[in-house]
Amino acid sequence: MTLWALLVPELMVMWAVTQWFDAREISELQRRGNEQDIESRDSVGEGDSYVLVSGSAESTREASTSKPSASAPGKLSWTTVHSFFFTMGGFIVNISGVEHTLRLEDVVPQPPGSKELPRVLWPAVEGGDISDKSKIDGIAKTLVTVQTTWFIIQLLIRAIEGLAVTELEVMTLAYALMCAFLYGFWWNKPYDVHKPILTGTSDQLEVPGARRRFMSLTSLLDGDWIMYLHGAIVEDTRLDYLSEMAPERNGRIAIVISLISATLFGSIHCIAWNFQFPTPAERIIWISSSLVIVAVPPLWVCEAVTVIACKATEIRPSIRNALVVPRYVILAVSVYAYFIARVLLIVQAFVLLRELPPSAEQPVRWTYFFPHI
Repeated sequence: MTLWALLVPELMVMWAVTQWFDAREISELQRRGNEQDIESRDSVGEGDSYVLVSGSAESTREASTSKPSASAPGKLSWTTVHSFFFTMGGFIVNISGVEHTLRLEDVVPQPPGSKELPRVLWPAVEGGDISDKSKIDGIAKTLVTVQTTWFIIQLLIRAIEGLAVTELEVMTLAYALMCAFLYGFWWNKPYDVHKPILTGTSDQLEVPGARRRFMSLTSLLDGDWIMYLHGAIVEDTRLDYLSEMAPERNGRIAIVISLISATLFGSIHCIAWNFQFPTPAERIIWISSSLVIVAVPPLWVCEAVTVIACKATEIRPSIRNALVVPRYVILAVSVYAYFIARVLLIVQAFVLLRELPPSAEQPVRWTYFFPHI
C-alpha cells in the first residue's frame, strides 16, 4: 500500500475528502436520530423493543419498557471523531454470541426517514475514549505540522540565498503538499486503531453476510483498497447505505479536489526544470515526466466531461459508439504514461544525488541562530 501511496497520492486525497463528507453526514444522521428518539419516547408501545447501546460491554442492557430512562445512551451527540471511528468499523455488537461490525442501517430507522425507532441506538461513547485508542494525539500532529513547515521555510530561504535545492527536496515538497490535504481532512480521524469498541448485545439484528476475503476488480476501481492506507482497524464499515442518501455533489467535489491536488503535485516538480542535471538526457526525462503528471489529470477531467455531455445530450448511437474506442485508448495510454512518469521521477530524485552542486551541502546561515526541531 505504501507503493500505491507514493505513486497515486491523489487517490488518498480523494478518499480523505470522501471520508470527511461521510463523517459529517453520519454526525448529522446521529443528531437527527437523537431528536427522533426524544420525540418517539412517549409513543413506544408495550410490545415494542429496541436495543440501547452503551460504551462498554459491562454496561450493556436491552430495554423493552414503554418509557426508556432519560439517560439513554443514544442521547450523546457525536463529533467527527465518533463518525470517523464508525466509518473505520470501530463499533462492534454481539449478535447471538458472535461479534460483528455495527452497520449504519442498524442505527438508522428502516426505511430511512420513517418515524420508527431504529433497531439499535447510536453508541454513547465519549470522544476521549476513542482518542485514547489513537496512536497519534494532537501534540504529535502538531509536531509533524511544525516539522513540515520548517522544511518548507528552509527550502524558501535556500532559494532566496541562491543555494542549490536538490530534486529530492522538490519531490519531498510535493508530497508535503499532499500530506497537508490529508492532515486537513483527516485531522479528527483516529489513527492506527486496531481494537474496536464492543458496544452491546442484540438478538434483533441479522447476522451480516460473509465478507469477501478478496476484493473484486470493481471494488478496486471504486477505491475500496485505499481504506486500509490510513486508520487501520479490525474491520471496516461499508458505507454503501450512506452513499445512497448522501448528495451526489459530495463525490464530485472529492474528485475535483483530488484532481486539483494531483495537478499541484505535478506542478511542484516543474520547479526543478532549471536545476543543474549531470546529463542532458536526465534533464529531458525530468521535464517530460513533470509535464506528463501535470497534463494527465486535466485530461481525465476532459474525458469525464465528455462522458457527462454524451449522457446529457441526445447523440446518435453511431457517434456515441464511435467515441468509445478512442476514449478507452486515450484513458489507457494516459494511465500507463502517468505511472511511468511517476516511477521515473521517484527514481531520478535519488539517482541525481550522485552528483550535487557544492552549494547543495551548505546550510542556511540563519538556522544557526534560531532554535528548530
